[in-house]
Amino acid sequence: MQKYFFLITTAFLIHAPDLQGQKITIDRNKPDRTEWYADLGFGMLITWSVDVQLSGLTGEDLKGSSADFQEIYFNELPKTFNPQEFDPIRWAKSAKLAGVQYMVFTAKEPNGFCMWDTHTSEFNIMNSAYGKDIMAELGA
Repeated sequence: MQKYFFLITTAFLIHAPDLQGQKITIDRNKPDRTEWYADLGFGMLITWSVDVQLSGLTGEDLKGSSADFQEIYFNELPKTFNPQEFDPIRWAKSAKLAGVQYMVFTAKEPNGFCMWDTHTSEFNIMNSAYGKDIMAELGA
C-alpha cells in the first residue's frame, strides 16, 4: 500500500508543474458591463445584520462557537434587532452629497439573515423586532 501511495504521489509531483502553467480562459463577464462598472467611480456598500448588536462580531464568529452562543445569535438577536433610525431617503441624500454614484445593499448576509419577507428561512427581518421588509422599503 505504501509503495502504491508513493507512486501516485510521485506521478502527481512530476506533472504538477504542467498543471500550474495552465490558464483558465473562460470569461463570462460582458466587456461592456465590466467597462460600465469600472467607469462608475465612487460607490457605497451597505451591509448590516442582527450581529451589529454584538459590537463588531460578525457571522464569521459563528465558526466553532458554542451551541449556547448560536442559540442566542439565531433566536435572541432577532428579537432585539430594531433599526428604528433606518432612513433610506436620508442615506441616499447623504450618499449623493458625498459623490456616491451607486449603492449596493446586501439583501442576504453571509450569516443567512435576510432583509426581506422570505418564506425559505425564519432568520429574516420579518421575524425581528423591526418586522418590516427592508428591501420593499428600499424599492427593491
